[in-house]
Amino acid sequence: MKVSVIDGQDLGAAEIARWREIQSAGRDFASPYLTPQYVAAVASVRPGIRVAVMEDGHRVEGFFPYQDVAPGVAEAVGDKISDCHAVIVRPDFPWTAEDLLRGAKLTAWHYRRVAISQTQFHPYHTETFRSPLVDLSGGFAAYAAARQGAGSRILFKAAAAKTKLERAAGPLRYEAQCPDVAALHALMHCKSEQYRRTGYFDRFELPWVVALLERLQATREREFAGMLSVLWAGGQIAAAHFGMRSATVWNYWFPCFDRKFARFSPGLILLAEILRSAAEVGVQVVELGAGDAQYKDRFANSARVLAKGSATVATPEPVA
Repeated sequence: MKVSVIDGQDLGAAEIARWREIQSAGRDFASPYLTPQYVAAVASVRPGIRVAVMEDGHRVEGFFPYQDVAPGVAEAVGDKISDCHAVIVRPDFPWTAEDLLRGAKLTAWHYRRVAISQTQFHPYHTETFRSPLVDLSGGFAAYAAARQGAGSRILFKAAAAKTKLERAAGPLRYEAQCPDVAALHALMHCKSEQYRRTGYFDRFELPWVVALLERLQATREREFAGMLSVLWAGGQIAAAHFGMRSATVWNYWFPCFDRKFARFSPGLILLAEILRSAAEVGVQVVELGAGDAQYKDRFANSARVLAKGSATVATPEPVA
């Protein structure tokens, strides 16, 4: 296996086409985080994004996107804001984590969200955890019926809350893909307040994160798009969410709601609307993201297992 490293902004049309071809062959690669568009978007706002290109002879067989953090040390693209990492590689291509790192001249790659199906990283896992998701492959009606059959009343709760919110605040309006930059900044301000209130690090203190969401919001392609979804109540933003979608997967990323509407559960209403609209445009899976949240388990009808760890190789001994 030959490995060459290029800057994340230097992906050419041929590499992007091959990346998409490989991505379409494996369900584990369907996440928008694993698209060349996401990697290029992060590379446009943050230095140090690299892509190791894996070749067998003259044929490209895989791509390993990563972020340089120190000489020989890398982390995942987007790191703490990214919910999915992987080496995008042809399913039957033989490779090892060690050969890949050596080929990229790395001694370590720190990861937080690798699917356990990539067995090459199993020796390096330090923690595994469940990541809930909503499988909409049968359509929204089938999903809703199955949730009811499983005893979850979360969709009934969201519908009842929707009626109460409209009575109290005025007409409701939902937009799945809002282009309004002011609405995006309102969401980021809301989320920053939530981070400070709950003691979490405010991601939006990082200028590159703000710039990334602005770039993603403006991206609207058939196979990849930024998705600012907004629920208005009486002309006011009651809840908003920013995520991304690939051709088949929509990720649930940055949600927030106006606390003055808290008793009406606007976040639940918005998520129910997102699921409905996702199914209508052919999205098969909504990734809710890892984390212990009761509402995620009530909406989810499936899950996958992800892992955290650090893949390492020994530094070669200097030649005497």
